[in-house]
Amino acid sequence: MKKDKVARIKMRKRFARIKSKEKLLQQQRRKKHIKLTAGSDTVNQTQNKNENEKEGAVSYAEDRLIAGEKQSFMSAGTQLKQKSEKLRKKQAQISAVQRKNRNVNRSYQRSIFRRRGETAAQQGVKRAKQTAKRIKNAFEMLIASSGLVIGIIVVIIPICAAAALWGDNDIDEAASEEGAALVMIASSQIGNEGGELYWRWYGFSSHVDWCAVFVSWCAEQAGLLDDGSMPKFAVCDDGIRWFIENGRWFNRSIEPQPGMVIFFDWNGDGRSDHVGIVEKCEDGLIYTIEGNSNDVCMEKWYAEGDKVIMGYGV
Repeated sequence: MKKDKVARIKMRKRFARIKSKEKLLQQQRRKKHIKLTAGSDTVNQTQNKNENEKEGAVSYAEDRLIAGEKQSFMSAGTQLKQKSEKLRKKQAQISAVQRKNRNVNRSYQRSIFRRRGETAAQQGVKRAKQTAKRIKNAFEMLIASSGLVIGIIVVIIPICAAAALWGDNDIDEAASEEGAALVMIASSQIGNEGGELYWRWYGFSSHVDWCAVFVSWCAEQAGLLDDGSMPKFAVCDDGIRWFIENGRWFNRSIEPQPGMVIFFDWNGDGRSDHVGIVEKCEDGLIYTIEGNSNDVCMEKWYAEGDKVIMGYGV
């Protein structure tokens, strides 16, 4: 019994030592685990720090790159703006030179047309004086003759007057030159829309029916208003009245010549509705240049003797 008791005591002590060692081992393992965990956190923090530093460096580099690109773009935009401004100034200078050249050419052409008109007018006056002198001599001879004077006067005077004015409706050389100048100026305006150049020149402040104004403008450019060869008119009937009063009106039965002013009556009511300039007449057709034809300056044509034609002014 005593031996059994001693053995049990020994077994208990041995078991207690084993438990103590086991407990100590568990504590050691726990401490080791804590150390390992703490070391892992430190490593993770270091890695995170390194990654943050790398991301910061990359972001800084990207910001610098973007800023550089912005600066380059702004610099390129400034250079482009400066080049555009230089180009605009150069174009403005070129336009100014072109306008000056056009004005010089226009003044030169106008002076040529005026000189031609003056020469033509002088020649016309000279021929009119010669014709008047012949009529006067013939009239004096008739007065000195027998009693047939009255009958002869009735026949001769209209013939002489017609010959003195236009010679059987033929246009003299002076009128031909003036007509050519008028056609040249009118043809240079083909394609103009709205007619603002002409009605503002006449003195209107807003859009009007500008066919007659266009004819007057062309006459002024050719120097025909200054020498009294043509009237300045904005109403067609006023132009017809002037040509009739000055013995320069012909009905539609004649073959018109270049530069004649052609009047139209669309409605057949005896009042002129439109006016243009005869460009030429060939093969039974009359070619004209007209302003305000559907608000455009354009070429048109009509048959000779067309009923819409009222007549012609020279």
